[in-house]
Amino acid sequence: MPGNSGKGPSLITAKRSRWLIEAVETAWHRLGFDVIDDEAFFQLVLARIVEPTSLSDTARMVGEIGLTPVHRNTYANALKRCATSDYRDRVATRCFDPT
Repeated sequence: MPGNSGKGPSLITAKRSRWLIEAVETAWHRLGFDVIDDEAFFQLVLARIVEPTSLSDTARMVGEIGLTPVHRNTYANALKRCATSDYRDRVATRCFDPT
């Protein structure tokens, strides 16, 4: 096999959906969602876009596309922060900010 120096078949040990993640990150910033600086919240949103699944299955999906998932409890806490930290109002304000 080319580039393998005859040491046997190549083995893929990791995968990352770089283009998918970058597309979601770009949209995230352009829409102003970056006003929410919360990695767990980002992963929850990403998971819902890629494969709508349960909260407990989010870590699996995030891991499958190549990110290191946060702990399951961190996802639950992110949802609580969503309600208590006015994520909805902060994102809506930023989305409609002309600057």
